[in-house]
Amino acid sequence: MELAGRVVALTGAARGIGAAMALRFASAGAAGVVVSDLDVTDAQAVADEIVAAGGHAVAVGADAASRDDLRALVRAAKQTYGRLDVFCSNAGVAFGTGVHAADQQWARSWSVNVLQHVHAAQLVLPAMARAGDGYLLITASAAGLLAAQGDA
Repeated sequence: MELAGRVVALTGAARGIGAAMALRFASAGAAGVVVSDLDVTDAQAVADEIVAAGGHAVAVGADAASRDDLRALVRAAKQTYGRLDVFCSNAGVAFGTGVHAADQQWARSWSVNVLQHVHAAQLVLPAMARAGDGYLLITASAAGLLAAQGDA
């Protein structure tokens, strides 16, 4: 995937894999990086690091489990940079509580680890299809392919 000149938005980008991807996309010449996370303070720190290195980035507070927040994230990318070329659905949660996890943990896990990707696809793929270009990149661990022992 060629990143030079592209506008990228990422969920779960305040730390870990998401922050590393945001920094890498910027260093590869992305025209703009929208760094989003529940933790907007740390997301801002990643965006500031990109800007300090000569790139273009903004931070947006967003809950990846919320369709409305994802919609606002896409809107922020388009308002700031005029378009969105790559959407990285990266946020994820794990609780380590197994089958006896609380209902709220099951709901949160489902919303973030499954529905986030569905909502992202619904929000970005129609415009990308019309443009004949764009990427929906989903971060998934081996836990998405194998049973995660000890976790719901």
